[in-house]
Amino acid sequence: MKKTGFFFLVMVLMTSFKCEDIIKFNDNERLLFQGIIVDVAGEPLGNIPVEVRATRSYFNPYFPNYLDLPEGELSGEGVSDSDGNFNIISLASVNAEMYVVVNPSYSKDFQQNRTSFIVSGIDYRNDIENQGFRLTEEVVLDRKSNFRTRILRVTDNTDTLNYSIRFSPLVPIKNLQVKDTLAVEFDPNTIVGRMLPNESQTILDIVMRENDSILFSYSLSGEGIQRDSTIAINAQNRSFDFEF
Repeated sequence: MKKTGFFFLVMVLMTSFKCEDIIKFNDNERLLFQGIIVDVAGEPLGNIPVEVRATRSYFNPYFPNYLDLPEGELSGEGVSDSDGNFNIISLASVNAEMYVVVNPSYSKDFQQNRTSFIVSGIDYRNDIENQGFRLTEEVVLDRKSNFRTRILRVTDNTDTLNYSIRFSPLVPIKNLQVKDTLAVEFDPNTIVGRMLPNESQTILDIVMRENDSILFSYSLSGEGIQRDSTIAINAQNRSFDFEF
């Protein structure tokens, strides 16, 4: 009896914890999410997929491959029109944080040559007015660009080269819970590596924002000094060779 009672108690506790994580929707309420999607020149972008989702777990958008593993439950979806406008009718979650994903990679309408965008931290109680939520700023999607960095050992230097390359992510995030709600979070992507004395060449191919710049940093083991160099990327500059 004691053993049976113990297992019953465990099952009750597990069920209660599970119920707390269930996202609850108000069956009699719908919300309208609106915004405008443009390119870096301010021209409207049509046929861009947009999703509204709800989550009760810790939202970590920078988790590897997060766009291939959507967080929470889908509550509304649609695409932008020829003028870049999107109007998404969504279920209303009363106990979860809601967020908007523009151009998610798992969507059948995903535009592969464009970046994505996320608006997180949308609170049902504080950010929704008159059953609607409208982004006050245009969502800007840049084109993607392939960039190649070659690191070449062209001298007799036998030091180990430590390097890092930093650039903006392809999915910037606007978090409404931060103090400056107009600030867009750009948590830079960083590639870190080293070239050993017996290596003469390293080639790195990166997919980046077309209108972006990278910060290339390096240090030699014999000097212990780090030097930074900023390389601008534009239509004519798709590669960078570092020789030492």
